[in-house]
Amino acid sequence: MKYLLILFFFFTNHAFSEDTVSKYTLTSNGKVKIITEHKYSDKHYYKNYVIKGTFEDNFGNYGSNDVTVIAEYKDGKVINLQWSSKFVYQNNKVIFAQGIRKKGIDEAGVGKAILFSGEKPLDILNNVECNYAIKFFKKNSFSKWLCNIPDKNLNILRNIN
Repeated sequence: MKYLLILFFFFTNHAFSEDTVSKYTLTSNGKVKIITEHKYSDKHYYKNYVIKGTFEDNFGNYGSNDVTVIAEYKDGKVINLQWSSKFVYQNNKVIFAQGIRKKGIDEAGVGKAILFSGEKPLDILNNVECNYAIKFFKKNSFSKWLCNIPDKNLNILRNIN
């Protein structure tokens, strides 16, 4: 009987919860262009660069993205990185993301981002926290994002046009 009660509460809480979430993923690729670089020494330098490219999400939405990055490297590792990204969806609606990373390596990175300032209907993504991974090859970047969004917002994302 005790186990039946536990199962009942588990399914009840999950079946009627308004806070159930689903995965929202973005895949983004772009070209990297260095704006400026300051070499403090052979192993310590600063870079300001932009990444311009495209993205697609797991609902078939797509668009362009424009990222600006400020990064400081020492001994081949990222010691400070800040960035801002602008996503423009196929319906010309915009949402922004920002991230900060304190540790990592020059060739690849993992971090957290927050989405904000989305225009309707993308405002449903405001304050959504995402995990991202990015890697570089020559002057190209490849990134994947994984975000958890409330299930009640899925239909809005499925019907962006």
